[in-house]
This record gives sequence, structure tokens and C-alpha cells, in this order.
Amino acid sequence: MSTETITRAEFEKVVLKVGKVIHAERVQGSKKLLRLIVDVGDERRQIITGACGVLQA
Repeated sequence: MSTETITRAEFEKVVLKVGKVIHAERVQGSKKLLRLIVDVGDERRQIITGACGVLQA
């Protein structure tokens, strides 16, 4: 894991979005993966996460 810091100019380029999970399901054939559909306001995104041990689908 890197401990490098970024410059203020680099940080200003970061786009942070808050989204609402509108659908979650287990990935077929996997014990750990979840497929999430997340509404971030202007679009919906599909995210695959290994959070199955933490979240419940």
C-alpha cells in the first residue's frame, strides 16, 4: 500500500459522488461478490464488490 500524498491540484480533480443502491444481488457462482446498481443522480452504475461478508443482498 502506497503512502504517497497528492498535491492540492491533483485533489481538486477528484470527483466524489454519493449514490443510492437501488438493487443488489449475489453474483452467480461466487460466495463473496455482490452486483450493485447504484443511482448517482444523473446516471445509474453497475458496481461489482466483494462486500458480501459485510452486506446482505
